[in-house]
Amino acid sequence: MGADEIRFIKLFTLLLSIFMISVFAGSYLPDEFKESVFSQVVERFKDLLNQENQLQSLDQLFNLVYIIYTNNLMVALVIYILFPTVIGSVLMLITQGVLIGAVITYSEVEQGLKETLQLLGCNNPTEAHLEMVRVLSLLPHGIVEVPAIVIAVIASLRMSSYIVDVVKRRFSGRKQHDGEDNTDQDEKETRYSKLKMHFKDSLKYLLVAALLLLIAAFIEVFITPVVVALSILITC
Repeated sequence: MGADEIRFIKLFTLLLSIFMISVFAGSYLPDEFKESVFSQVVERFKDLLNQENQLQSLDQLFNLVYIIYTNNLMVALVIYILFPTVIGSVLMLITQGVLIGAVITYSEVEQGLKETLQLLGCNNPTEAHLEMVRVLSLLPHGIVEVPAIVIAVIASLRMSSYIVDVVKRRFSGRKQHDGEDNTDQDEKETRYSKLKMHFKDSLKYLLVAALLLLIAAFIEVFITPVVVALSILITC
């Protein structure tokens, strides 16, 4: 395993840990904040929720995949274009984690889980049942979707690292590269070469993230509901 792969794994693990801590922190926010966030989420994804309540054909299922994918892809693209801010992508990741933690632990969501359990024949759901549904309603697609968002952050940070390097060189006033004197033209060529390398790497990561988000959208529509329903039928 090369140095680049090791750096990627370390950064991926760090960012994933930051995201999970953010989710955990979001679950402990006041109910007033959770209610505000939940209301905004419902308003923002009103069309998506309507689609889920009116699924009657395969075309509608694929349309739902499209809506979920475009929403998540937009988040990934916003994260990516924040690279000039250097830390904006990480802050966006933290924000997403906090919001998810707040929404999934909101009391009205819990009531919705109880109603879902009752519809599927679990008339007296326990806390364990509620926790199981909460986890399984996120886990199947989440194990693909969350890494995709983390990889989008890595793509953004790859471009940010170029900006940091340029700023450091500007402030240090160095005119040497690899121990040799460079002309202004050499310096420009070096910067351009590094920019091209960083951009290609970041674009590669972004494309991987986009592919994973597409897979996650299909899992969320076609697999997650089945997993939740089967687990309820087996355990209740």
